[in-house]
Amino acid sequence: MKLCLDCKNEIENFEIECVNCSRCFDTSNKFIKNLLLNKDFSEGLQSYDSNLYSKLFLLEKGNFWFEYRNRLIYWILQKYFSSCESFLEVGCGTGFVLEMFKRSKTIPLLFGSDLFKDGLEFASERVPQTYFFQLNLMEKIPFINEFNVIGGFDVLEHIEDDFIAINNIYTACKPGGGVIITVPQHKLLWSKSDEIACHFRRYEKKELIFLIQKAGFDVVFVSSFISLLFPLMLISRLFPFSSKNRTVLDELKIGFILNLFFKIVCKIEYIIIKTGIKIPIGGSLLIVGKKKVE
Repeated sequence: MKLCLDCKNEIENFEIECVNCSRCFDTSNKFIKNLLLNKDFSEGLQSYDSNLYSKLFLLEKGNFWFEYRNRLIYWILQKYFSSCESFLEVGCGTGFVLEMFKRSKTIPLLFGSDLFKDGLEFASERVPQTYFFQLNLMEKIPFINEFNVIGGFDVLEHIEDDFIAINNIYTACKPGGGVIITVPQHKLLWSKSDEIACHFRRYEKKELIFLIQKAGFDVVFVSSFISLLFPLMLISRLFPFSSKNRTVLDELKIGFILNLFFKIVCKIEYIIIKTGIKIPIGGSLLIVGKKKVE
């Protein structure tokens, strides 16, 4: 169900005006700029500049971390939501995850949302003919039981009140559907890198499970990843490379040989996770929750 946030009237689809209050939703750009929303929620907030989005757009493809995370996400969706017909990614950034699903042709309807318009411009270029819109998970959102699966990949740590965000996700998720979430793990790893990335927190496993369950989801899977590389990650956080002009992307800018080595390590770890072995530590955490059928 989609609701007009002006008058709360139910509307039919994503590209019409509200028949009740005649609110017209702007579809003039590459993406649906303010679909069902009353304002640009990014106004007044610090955002990544356009240069960072363009650099991220180029960095993701071929990078060991982004490719490994995509591989895990795809496997999880096939394992727990193989009949998924509609997928919404919140905080979709430049659309790297959505591009994977678009190429796989496994999900008929793909939707992407983000707080900032800069990222959506790149996402709409990367995955054309996909619905994109601005969405602020800290505000009331206009969806009730709308999407089979909702994904949030390294998003929650950027949101001050993560329970409001998860509760909104729960409301927008169809009964019988679910959520797939990844977050940075272990407070021990907190460093300047988290501050530069505008993180509010890193998660421990129990905290994330509690958060997902409190919203109403049943947790069906949880696992650490970036585990075999954890010692290197710990060293890099304890003895960071200092730079006044450091950006959020600097940690992922590595040479070809090192990137290839990390890819091999991550492929080994992926096989370990698929066998059902749960690794207790890791730089990141993946969790899957299902919404009960009422």
